Amino acid sequence: MTTPRTTIDRGVTALFRAIAANAKGDRLMVAAARGELVALAGETEGFEARLTSAVVDRLAPAFSSALRAEIEQAVRVDIRRHLVSSVFLAGLVPWGRA
Repeated sequence: MTTPRTTIDRGVTALFRAIAANAKGDRLMVAAARGELVALAGETEGFEARLTSAVVDRLAPAFSSALRAEIEQAVRVDIRRHLVSSVFLAGLVPWGRA
């Protein structure tokens, strides 16, 4: 891993902000969080996979009755919603670096 863990931590925080803002209907905050996710994805190798793993690691203790694969599947849906669609709209090369 060439990128410091703090970049992924910032990604986790931005994803959680996007999820919470989306639930509250705060479109401006959703856009800001998605922008941060796109910027981090552009500068971080393997960002989507590393973000997924970091989010699952944080959520797994809270959902002890769920399988890790179930948590990972749910997290991937949110990452697609808040990151993949934004990368597509930004016109970036799909996962050229992320």
